[in-house]
Amino acid sequence: MMGSDYLKKFLILLMVMFGFVIPKSILAVTFDDLSSKNAILYLVDEDKILFEKNPNQEVPIASLTKIMTAIIALEKIESLDEKVKITEQDLQGLVEKDASVAGFVVDEEVTYRDLLYGLLLPSGADAAQALTRLVSGSQEKFVELMNKKVEELQLEHTHFTNETGLEDEDNYSTVKELLTIFKYALNIPEFKEIVLAKSYVTSDQKLTLNSTVQKYQEKFSLDVPYISGGKTGFTDEAGYCLASLATKDDLTYILVTTGAETKEQKPTHFYDAKEIYEYYMNNYSMKNLINKDQELAKISVIDAKEKEIAITAPNEIRKYVENDYDEKDLDIDCDLVEEISYFTAPHSKLGTITINYLGEPLETIDVTLESELHFSIINFAIHYWYIEAVIIFMLLVIVIKRK
Repeated sequence: MMGSDYLKKFLILLMVMFGFVIPKSILAVTFDDLSSKNAILYLVDEDKILFEKNPNQEVPIASLTKIMTAIIALEKIESLDEKVKITEQDLQGLVEKDASVAGFVVDEEVTYRDLLYGLLLPSGADAAQALTRLVSGSQEKFVELMNKKVEELQLEHTHFTNETGLEDEDNYSTVKELLTIFKYALNIPEFKEIVLAKSYVTSDQKLTLNSTVQKYQEKFSLDVPYISGGKTGFTDEAGYCLASLATKDDLTYILVTTGAETKEQKPTHFYDAKEIYEYYMNNYSMKNLINKDQELAKISVIDAKEKEIAITAPNEIRKYVENDYDEKDLDIDCDLVEEISYFTAPHSKLGTITINYLGEPLETIDVTLESELHFSIINFAIHYWYIEAVIIFMLLVIVIKRK
């Protein structure tokens, strides 16, 4: 009995022999050597998911939790430059739990902005607990706000029990829902400014807070300059986690990964990010599939000087496709009226044109009559000759009867 690989090859051979075509979209990239158990890549410019691996699996998310912590804080704090004081409560239990800290100390006066940078750049649990106390008074109330935001975002597989991401089986999400949370956060200008920063000096000049994303790249000499920022996370249970933002050739990508192996403390989550980003950045790009004013179809016109009108693209259609894109894979599907006349009302809908790529609809264009038509008595007479013939015949009959 032949193995599964031989069976696949045999089936493909049969399909080729009998003229079947395998759409490129079916031949999806799998990245079998990824360390991360879960991953999702999103192209901001097209609001499109490019790649996903176990996107809906509920998993521990470590310090990616702090993305939601930052959202709640930013939406509740009135002035980021307001001064506040660090208390013993803010540092309680962090040493015992071996939590990452920004380095704030008891009685230190800082601003809310300092705390948010401390929360997101070095992933400070001290900053997280301080924000929790200052915003809500208690962890319980702050977590309620976090889960209320989960409901607002209509997330079904996310739940929070703390603001730091320290291990708790009831603190979980999925990479798909983390993507939603990260996208929401990036729409808050202050959040985006912080996660894109490489370092930050606190208002009292006592601390320099460095981005963990930047530290990983420098420590391991990672050649990923297109990663402009993001948020890391790690616990023994969650593994290495990463929510990152990358830009190349004026395109912006978001990648969320969780559950990467932590063997030998190598940055496996960054290796995964590099592999996924570079595959799409090197093999795909934005291309003009349809140019503005490009002729897409023609419609016949009767009783007018114009025998036909050309239907053109109202704007260019640019899409993210393979670099070896073949125009043969582009299909223009026209659902239009067969003909119009001089008497067709201006702005009448003439149908639709759908642009398909590899069988996937890219854009649908509503076609209306925008061209000015000019009446032609000759073309009118030619087109309606049978009516004229009937009229002449009837007149002849009348004349003959009178005679």
